[in-house]
Amino acid sequence: MKKVFCLMGPLYNGKYELYDYLVSAYHFEPFKTLTTRKKHNSCVPDIFKVVSLDKMVEAEHKDNLIYFEEYDGNHYGKLYSDLPMGFSVCITNYHEYQLLSDRVNTVGILINQELPKRYQRNFDCNHYSPSEFLKQDDESKDVINQMLADDSITKFNGDDLTQLKLKFDNFMKPYLKYLPRDIPIKRIKK
Repeated sequence: MKKVFCLMGPLYNGKYELYDYLVSAYHFEPFKTLTTRKKHNSCVPDIFKVVSLDKMVEAEHKDNLIYFEEYDGNHYGKLYSDLPMGFSVCITNYHEYQLLSDRVNTVGILINQELPKRYQRNFDCNHYSPSEFLKQDDESKDVINQMLADDSITKFNGDDLTQLKLKFDNFMKPYLKYLPRDIPIKRIKK
């Protein structure tokens, strides 16, 4: 069984931390996004596989791309051949989630935390200036509202990352029977 857990949400909401948690605690396989963009932020896990545009176009011609899109001069996509067996996890936006859902078995997850928590994470990473962060956040509100209205997406709200992980542990209970039995699941230590 192939199932992709798609983590989405506004800037600095904990999706990268939950991604790392799913990979380390539940042994989910990363389902990386192909991109022509060079890596730029060291505060986040490596969720991209950098390739040339020629390689992406070649995959599209072979009908191996699940989706292919351009944003801000860079190209993005996911390969069928990269889709792992079992459970996998990716960080994506709502549009990409919709494209993935049309072609593969997905579980959409929106992580939605309050602005002050997210701003503090941005500050810790020193990525966006305050005005850039607020501009990006404002631009994403319509999409967040669409995700909130989408019944196919599970919504997680939490004050901190420990709460998010505990909520996800509860959410995972029906799926536990599908995880390999020979791999121990690590628990959060209190």
